Amino acid sequence: MAKEPLSNSPGTPIPNNELTKDNIILLLLDIRERLSPEYAKSILSYYSKGSVAPKVIAYILDHGGFTIPTLSYQFKVPRETIYAIFRRLSPGIIQTREKLEHPIKSPGNKANVWRRFDVDLLEAVNEARTLYYETLKKYDPAVKIAEAKRMDMEKQKDDLGRSFMEEHVKDHPETRLKDILTYLRIKGIDGTARIDLANMIAELVKESGVKVWR
Repeated sequence: MAKEPLSNSPGTPIPNNELTKDNIILLLLDIRERLSPEYAKSILSYYSKGSVAPKVIAYILDHGGFTIPTLSYQFKVPRETIYAIFRRLSPGIIQTREKLEHPIKSPGNKANVWRRFDVDLLEAVNEARTLYYETLKKYDPAVKIAEAKRMDMEKQKDDLGRSFMEEHVKDHPETRLKDILTYLRIKGIDGTARIDLANMIAELVKESGVKVWR
């Protein structure tokens, strides 16, 4: 026979093995009044039965602000699945008017911020923003590629910037952006990457106290 979860804890255990709409709302709305977070999570673990819903609820108990894409990536399920769970959790969680822009995709690609009912809006938005962008860097293919390119560009900036300064501006108080562009072309870097990298190196050179003419 299955073991009943924490029968000596405050609150009343959910009386069946189904996370029904009423049970989920009860769990969320009572979390601050009758149930401790630890007890709520023990219920979720006991009644999980392979469903993603308990995992989503456990996540919500740990975080006050979140987005649908964040949980979709975290639990590897369609966004429609997360949205359906969120609808069942109302009014335990609330969709705010705040939106987060995707760093790579079109400006219209935005994620709505949701908050737990007992969490301040500003706090929820800040947490949702952090979780959203951390999750994109880890799971979103477009963001992962862009981040890899950015890291590679940063390394090139440091390496080529250092060598440019050693070869061209070591004993000179000034240089030109044109000189940096020429140097990068000699190194085999062309296209928009050369322009972006040249501007990054120009900033690096200026930080060393050398004037850069544009």
